[in-house]
Amino acid sequence: METTRVQIVADLVAWARNDKSSNVYWLNGHLGTGKTSIAHSFSKCLDAEKMLGASFFCSRASFRDAGRIVPTIASMLARSHPTFRSSLRKALDEDPDVANLNFPSEQFKSLIIEPMKPIVDTGVIIIVIDGIDECSEREKV
Repeated sequence: METTRVQIVADLVAWARNDKSSNVYWLNGHLGTGKTSIAHSFSKCLDAEKMLGASFFCSRASFRDAGRIVPTIASMLARSHPTFRSSLRKALDEDPDVANLNFPSEQFKSLIIEPMKPIVDTGVIIIVIDGIDECSEREKV
């Protein structure tokens, strides 16, 4: 089983490095098959290569609220990308309540998509989200 996990992480890293890869990699599997372990290992590899934009692990007790996913990712991106941080500040100045929206699609557009536009050509930025099925109010995602 461990060899399989190592191979999956290697495949994920290869996917991340390939600029012709699809924009989304969806890892799924049965309960207890090691998806969270793989996501952690993948995140560490990405961080070492300066490719990790953000990660969110819904399996952690304090992160089970689906409404925290987008604001948390935006905050993590802002910490590592000054240009993103400036764009995010502008979005928050224009609409200070945007982080509290009940519509995740609007939250995602305002806090991630729009601020990301100025840095989209600066290299690969990967966001890892694990365990969405473990979040409360999954319909918000």
